[in-house]
This record gives sequence, structure tokens and C-alpha cells, in this order.
Amino acid sequence: MDIMSFQDQKKQMKNHSSTSLLKADFLRVSELHKIYYEIHGNPIGVPVFIVHGGPGGGSSFKLKELFNLTKFKLIFFDQRGCGKSQPFLELKDNNTNELVEDIEKLRKYLNLGQINLFGGSWGTTLSLMYAIKYPKNVAKILLRAVFLARQEDVNFLYEKNGASEFYPDLFEKYYGLIKNEKGNSILEKYYKIFISKSSALQKEAAIMFSNWENSLVSIKKFNAKKRYSKTDINDALAISLLESHYFINQSFLPYDNYILDNVKILLNHDVTIIHGRQDIDCRPIGAYLLHKKLPNSKLFLIDAAGHTSLDKNLWNQLKKSISDWEK
Repeated sequence: MDIMSFQDQKKQMKNHSSTSLLKADFLRVSELHKIYYEIHGNPIGVPVFIVHGGPGGGSSFKLKELFNLTKFKLIFFDQRGCGKSQPFLELKDNNTNELVEDIEKLRKYLNLGQINLFGGSWGTTLSLMYAIKYPKNVAKILLRAVFLARQEDVNFLYEKNGASEFYPDLFEKYYGLIKNEKGNSILEKYYKIFISKSSALQKEAAIMFSNWENSLVSIKKFNAKKRYSKTDINDALAISLLESHYFINQSFLPYDNYILDNVKILLNHDVTIIHGRQDIDCRPIGAYLLHKKLPNSKLFLIDAAGHTSLDKNLWNQLKKSISDWEK
């Protein structure tokens, strides 16, 4: 979840100024994996972990524009198997618990006390899983486009009778490519293609899978006819492979409703929830249910806004809520 169009990613990288960069390095988190991270802003500022979406989305440095970099110390990191983390596309030892532990390892390595969490989409899932396990290490949490990672949330996006009813023309193409492939669900059919090194459909399927989700994330129209570079295809494969890997395995949660059942441990935390009312990728009901479990949280349901943080109304509320962290 939470993928930015590859055209937008290229624009953001061109605008990725190094003037705010304090450090860029790798942290070895296991014998197999090392994660890439960057630190931006004030070296003694309030530490904020930027938890990206996907899984497989990689860091979005445009998010720096939301923060007063004289006040905050931003820690961007690419989760296992994506972005600049190595090995790229590696599925072994790549699961939610390991990602949670990677945040904790990075926090300890950087010698930080309590941290703030800023997560979007799948990043909200991971932020909540970390905060549930390590509540004493978390000061404040801002969640944009809540994804509870329940089976109904996954089915709504990738199977029939969900997002398909909002975009039936696009869904027909997404489903049509793999309808004759083996698998018990549409997601499983795609996953089998992605993990098959011999599949002639792999690149085409990755582009189709990514286009389907990219078409849903904004209230603006997505251009599905653009040409894909080799880098674009690699990015598409990363998001497609890792999303399907996680979601075919129930996001590696202990059980389906784990987050809502255990989030009460955060009752006294400062939690802000921001969600677009027109979000088809992650339904607003997830944000509402989370708020009901955390009645002290601040909930903002944003009109004329979809899933992506780049939708103007959503962006403006994110900026305002982050400025409130300074008070």
C-alpha cells in the first residue's frame, strides 16, 4: 500500500537536496539483511522515524517538506528488500516482526530515547505494531491512511466486490491478465508469477499490479499509459513482490484483528489519525475503528482527499498536525 507513481518518485529524487542530510549509511540487522537509512534535520531535534508504505515502497524524501527541519531529526529507512536496503527483493527473514525489530535496532544504534512515529498506509501498520510491542519507546504517533492489515482490508483492494466496484474498467484489465493462472485468489495468482523466475509474465504482471494500485491512490487521474524505464520496472516488481508476499501471509500478524485487539496499550499516547474520505486503497473505516479504540486520539477525515499524502487537503492537514507537535 501507499505507492507513489514512479513519475512522482523521479521528481522527488531530483528535488532530494542533501543540505539537510546529517548521515546516510547502512545498518546490518541480520546476517542476511542490512537496511539503508538517512538522517535529516537538526542533530539534536525531536527524533521522528518516517515509516514508509508498501511493503516495498521505499523512502519518500518529499515528506521532509512537512517538517520544520530546525526542530526535528528525521530518520528515513528502507525496509528489508526494498529501496536501497540489501539484498534487494529478498523474501527470506522478511516479515513484520523482523521489520519491527529493525526499528528497535536502529533506535538503539542511534542512541535515541523516545521517538515519534510518522507512518503512512502500510507504515501505519508497522508503526502500530512497533508501538504495541515497545510502547515506552514511543512519544507521539501520526498515522496517515490507516491500514489494519485484516483479511477484509486486503480482499477489498485486490479481490472482487471491493475497489473493483469503484474502478470496474481498470479492474477488468488487472484481473484479465492473470485470470487463467493457477491460484486460489487473484492475489495468489499474481504472487505465484512474481516468485517464479521463469515466468514470462513477471514484468508485465508487476506493471499491471502497480498500475492497479496507483490508479486508486489519488483523486487525480493516474496515467497508466506512460512508458516504464528499467528502474520503474524494478520499483514495480519490488512493490508487487513484497506486498503480495506479506498479504498472502496475512501480513505475518499473530491473528487477523491483532492490532485493534491490542492497541489499548496506547490509550495514553498522543496519537493523530488522518485519513482521506475518498481513500479507496485503505478504507476510512479503519481509521474510524482505530479512533474508537483510542478515544483520546485526534481523528481527521479529510474531504476531497484520497490515499496519497500528495493530495492537497491531506497534505495541508499533515503539515498542520506536525506543526502542532512543536507546541
